[in-house]
Amino acid sequence: MPRVPPGKVRLEVYIDKRLAALFRRYIMMKYSQYRKGYLSYEVQEAIRFYLIQQGFTLKQLEEEKIPETVNRLNPPPRVRRVYRYVVEYVKSKYGDIDQTTKKHIEEALSTKFISKITIRRYLELFEKYGLIKKIGGKVYELVG
Repeated sequence: MPRVPPGKVRLEVYIDKRLAALFRRYIMMKYSQYRKGYLSYEVQEAIRFYLIQQGFTLKQLEEEKIPETVNRLNPPPRVRRVYRYVVEYVKSKYGDIDQTTKKHIEEALSTKFISKITIRRYLELFEKYGLIKKIGGKVYELVG
């Protein structure tokens, strides 16, 4: 087990292989080399940047305080995964389109879920997180 520097913690996560390779290539391009500590530093900066986007101020980060309200604009991973599935299903069945009907979205969801309540819930979540936008009648734009 490698020695952990003072004031640091070991953080183990599992991420997509391609994303990890892309991130490492980014570091290589940024620094023209890949040295010990570069990955840790860039991950730390990415987390800091993400927290600021979520509503943290620099002062809160320094004082390790969580804001009272947290930006919930990003959908949870499960909602994002189901949305991607729906988009792939609709595009494979109806062509590369940016707009579709509620019926087509429900059809895609019904291949994954049986319950009409679950299907309705995902439609509401897609709208809540801005992944789909109602254009008119029962026509939706695939935004996310």
